Amino acid sequence: RLLDPEDTSYRQGFEELASYGIPVVRFACGGFWASEWKLYLEDRDAWFNKLDDVVESAAAHGIGLIPSVFWWYAGAPDLVGEPVDQLGNPESRTTAFIRQYAEDLVSRYRNHGAIWAWEFGNEYNLAADLPNALDHLPFISPERGTPERRTERDAISSAMILHAMAVFGEAARKHDPHRPITSGHAILRPSQFHQRTEGSWKRDTPEQHKAEWLHTHPDPYTLISTHLYPEARHGYFGWPSCSYRQHLDLTLEAAASAGKAVFLGEFGAGDTEEQKGPERAREEFTALVQAIEESGLPLSALWVYDFDWQDKTCNVTSTNHRSYQLDALRELNERFRRDSDNRPE
Repeated sequence: RLLDPEDTSYRQGFEELASYGIPVVRFACGGFWASEWKLYLEDRDAWFNKLDDVVESAAAHGIGLIPSVFWWYAGAPDLVGEPVDQLGNPESRTTAFIRQYAEDLVSRYRNHGAIWAWEFGNEYNLAADLPNALDHLPFISPERGTPERRTERDAISSAMILHAMAVFGEAARKHDPHRPITSGHAILRPSQFHQRTEGSWKRDTPEQHKAEWLHTHPDPYTLISTHLYPEARHGYFGWPSCSYRQHLDLTLEAAASAGKAVFLGEFGAGDTEEQKGPERAREEFTALVQAIEESGLPLSALWVYDFDWQDKTCNVTSTNHRSYQLDALRELNERFRRDSDNRPE
């Protein structure tokens, strides 16, 4: 929508998702590259007029929205011409931009029924506290607004992330005292606790893993975010394998201990189809749906619908060979609704 003002395909997308009984969509609500924020900087009215149509279209089809606001962790620093470490500086231009856009966005839609929750960004935790961080600095694409080179100041830490999250959370809560706020984090790395505390790849224990879920979601983040894909089966806790259900149960236990809820913001077969074939991908997807249902997880979102950049791996549409996933979600939501209707008051 931001890159092509004439593209209103989201209207047909919402209509189709509604026909499958999909109640909510998580979407990127801002630019990825710095260059994609250009319209907001130059003409905020035009920016929000475009977004208004997205929100109204979702509402017209009974679809809720979870906007993920600052999708890429280097996006805001790149936009204002600062290194990534300025995510952790209260006086930085990066901090000021996060606060400004969050306040503009939340204040505009705080009374709109289509908004279900506010999400900070996407999977920032995966880049945090890496022992080999200099080998994994953010992408470089000067024509899209990045610097021409990266330095150690572009490595991100959990402390920087928590500061930026606090700025976003404070701005969101200032204008919206009620809706859940979530991080957008992926599943924790198998060594996330040890990366933060001692800079090592040492495997976390289940208790350290649960503690890290709470550390990464301080108040006002009342909705713990996780993403679940087949690769999560291996590498955790020194176990031979960790099932989808075990992962979900650990996250739900951590959340319940602090009076928080869980949002499975992404799930799906990921790269399985490309690596191991469509039948194996279908098996993994089916196992994920079963784990979601058995765990009682109340809120989850499939990755990904109508995103042709990932046609080779996991893009789902009603007309491609992955349409069975939409059918499965319709059936799952119907069972959840029946269970809810039959629950005693």
